[in-house]
Amino acid sequence: MNSKRKSLIPIRIAVILLCAVLVSAHFATGLLAKYTVDSAGADTARSAGLSVEVKDLQGSDGNYTFNVENSSEVALEYDVIVTFSNPDSGLDVKKVFGNNSVKLDGIDFTRKSTDGRTFTFASFGQLAADTTATDLNLTFNITGPIVQEDSAVTDPVLTNADFPFTVSVRAIQID
Repeated sequence: MNSKRKSLIPIRIAVILLCAVLVSAHFATGLLAKYTVDSAGADTARSAGLSVEVKDLQGSDGNYTFNVENSSEVALEYDVIVTFSNPDSGLDVKKVFGNNSVKLDGIDFTRKSTDGRTFTFASFGQLAADTTATDLNLTFNITGPIVQEDSAVTDPVLTNADFPFTVSVRAIQID
């Protein structure tokens, strides 16, 4: 019986040690759990607004000046777009503008729309933030007979004053 008791002693020691480890672990985790970190924060961001427009369009008879104003917080590259209105729905604007010249600061347009009304000066310039390109010079020379859709030629002859137009700007951020 004595040997049986001796064989139970290591088991009893192991059980006591296991209990001691479990009790210690319980108290240790409770102690460590008291020191937690709570973190909170906020952040805001805003994007820079793009604001570019044509200002002070002046002139007459095919010679006009205007400014392009960048009131944005960023630098821009811009296209200038000139769109002519059809003064009379019977006119074929594509035929009228076929061989006529439209220039901006002496530079020919880079693209013309298929209807012949819109002339684009792509990548015409760059503007730093909050600056203005002043006194851009738009010229066009529209002369020739009025061409009806049926290709009949009638009087009077068209002049630059016969075609109202708008100038607009399309821009992209470059910085």
